[in-house]
Amino acid sequence: MKFLIFLFMVFLLVFSSWTLAIGNIEKPNGSKVERKSETKASQTKKPEKKSALEVNCGKCHKGDKDVKKINEAKGIKNSEDMIKLIRKGEKAKLHAKITDKNLKAVGNELFPQKKVADAKKDAVKTEADKQPAKPKKKPEGC
Repeated sequence: MKFLIFLFMVFLLVFSSWTLAIGNIEKPNGSKVERKSETKASQTKKPEKKSALEVNCGKCHKGDKDVKKINEAKGIKNSEDMIKLIRKGEKAKLHAKITDKNLKAVGNELFPQKKVADAKKDAVKTEADKQPAKPKKKPEGC
């Protein structure tokens, strides 16, 4: 009898250690529901888009050295003036590694410009607004 109890206890011990070992192993495929939920979760999380100003200038230009404050202090009104100041100014050596393409992107962000086509549309709208609308005549015979 003691031998049967001993075998039963050994069996339980082996079985419990085996189930614990299996529980620690990750399932390679997972169920279809789990895979769908994982793909949906990954689709809903969108990476934050950083502006060109943050990417190119944000590392050094913080607080009092903010690019917008510098532009206001020096009276810069457009991106061309900003690029000239950066390339030929007293801090030109610090900005040598920044490409012109990146500087133009920052300038377009700081000094947004309307496109020529949009400006023409605005001009046409203002001319149409100036002319008074003609009253519609009712058709005769009503």
